[in-house]
Order: sequence, then C-alpha cells, then structure tokens
Amino acid sequence: MPAWPCAALTCLVLLAGRAAAAAAAASAPGPDSVVLAHVALRFDPVARCPDIRHADPEDEMVALVLFHVGATGVPSQASIKSSSRSETLDAAAVSCVMSLRFQPATRAGDGTAIDSWQEIAWRWARPREHQQAGSAASLPGPAAVASVPTHATGTQAAVAAAMERKVDMRVCFDEAGRLAREPTVIRSSGDPALDETALKIARAGSGYYRYGGGTNANPAAGCLQLSISPEQQ
Repeated sequence: MPAWPCAALTCLVLLAGRAAAAAAAASAPGPDSVVLAHVALRFDPVARCPDIRHADPEDEMVALVLFHVGATGVPSQASIKSSSRSETLDAAAVSCVMSLRFQPATRAGDGTAIDSWQEIAWRWARPREHQQAGSAASLPGPAAVASVPTHATGTQAAVAAAMERKVDMRVCFDEAGRLAREPTVIRSSGDPALDETALKIARAGSGYYRYGGGTNANPAAGCLQLSISPEQQ
C-alpha cells in the first residue's frame, strides 16, 4: 500500500480520537457547572468564622472558594477559584468552607439531592461587625434563634428550629415492601450524623413499606417521601 493512504488513515484516526475525547470532556460533570452555595441553616458562618463574612462574588478583594458538595451537604476539595490577593484571607476562606455544611443541589423532576460543585465568596469582617457578633454571642438563648427572622413569633421560631432538624428522604420499594434501591436524602438537616442515622432507619424498614397504609391494601411497588427528626429516633 502506498505511504500516503496510510498517513491519511492515521490522521483520520487521530482526529476521531481527539473528537471523541473532546465530546467526553464536554459531557462529563465537573467544575464547569458551578452553582452559588447556600450555607445549611444550622451552621452559622458568623459563629464558626468570626473573622470573615459572606460576600458578593463580584466584589473586589474577596476570596472566591470553589468546592464539591455531596448529597448530604458535606464540602470537600475546597480551593481558591479567585484570590483576594491576601494569603491569610484565602486560607481563612477555605478553612471556613470546610467547617460548614451546605444545601445540596437537587435533581430537576424528583428533587433528589445530588453531588454538585459550588462556590462562595468571603471578605474580612469589619470592626463594627466584630462588635455585633460579640454582642450576639453574649445574649442568652440557643444559637438557632439567630437564623429566624426578627419579626417571627415564638411559635414560628420553634417551628423553624424543628424544620432545621428534619431529614427528608426518598424511599423506593418493591411489591414485598423491600427496598428497591438505596434511600436518598432530598432535604438535609445540615447535620451529617443525623442524616446518616436517618438513612440507617430507612434501610431498617426494608420489608415493611406499603402503599395506602392499611393491611388490606394490594401490595404495589413505588416510592414515597419519608421524614425523620430527632424526636422520632
């Protein structure tokens, strides 16, 4: 065979390989798809990171942190996406992210919590903000009240605090009431230990799930939403 057809064939193979690699990279999930992070309700950034404050990513001199968030809201792989030009602030921002928990992204359609890449910006706290944080810390009462709007009544505050400690899960089962697949958290409590305990409870119910709630209901496979709070454990 002449040399030039072989050379042409080699080029075509190389081009096809590069095209396939590019298509795979474009379709693979990763940091190219990033959402703004929202801190879980029970994790107060001011209390855990008193020297820095949440900032607008478009502001100047802020540390923008990129990180991975699992389905239970636990962060990992945190790194500086955009530096504040202060090594101290950059380090404090990364440390703060790893001490918090975040609201996981959810899949469109069924609301299932999924892994995602998120980002959040931080700046240094101003002197007045330091004083306000110190005054708030000296007040009596649970820290959870700080996340409740100031116009909320006592009853609303109690309801809000209870909601923060609830884990919502999606459970799918077969006709015999056994789990058809692993339960998933669709709304985290913000507490990884509580989320994992709730998942263990959901797994322990395998073989007892039923539609309709009555013993005479016809067995059927399906999915339901299960909520667990500390008072139920």
